[in-house]
Order: sequence, then structure tokens, then C-alpha cells
Amino acid sequence: MGTVAGRGVKFRIYPKDHFPVHAHARIGAGEVIVEVRRDGSVALSTVHRDAVLGNVKDNEIARVLREAANLAKEIRAEWKEMQK
Repeated sequence: MGTVAGRGVKFRIYPKDHFPVHAHARIGAGEVIVEVRRDGSVALSTVHRDAVLGNVKDNEIARVLREAANLAKEIRAEWKEMQK
């Protein structure tokens, strides 16, 4: 498993995972799955049934999205590395 660490948020990337490029962030009492798009923008996952799992507060979701935006290049690079 690959990891990209931000300020208080760790993004986990699983080997041989499916498209689109995405990472799983554990925060609070749950998990937020974030897509990193080709243009560098980020959004909650659109391919997972639930992009937010568990009891995650709105401010925690916003924090994950901010950190993912700051680390988009690193997350994409690690995701590509984990797919080899």
C-alpha cells in the first residue's frame, strides 16, 4: 500500500486498484475517498457507492479535499507507481 501524508491526513493508495485515480483518507471516525482528475482537480469519488464512510463531519470532508488538492501531483504519482 502506498501512502501520501499531508497535514493531519494520510492518503492511502492500494496496489493494482481500479480507475479513476483515487486515494482513501482516514479521518475522524471514518474514511473519505477522493478522486484526483487529470487536470489536477479533486472531488469526492464518483465511482464508489459511498465516497464517505463512517461518521465523518463536514469540516473533516472539507479538510480532506483541501489536503488532496495540495497533494494532487503526489497522489497521482504514487497511484501510478502502485499500479505497476
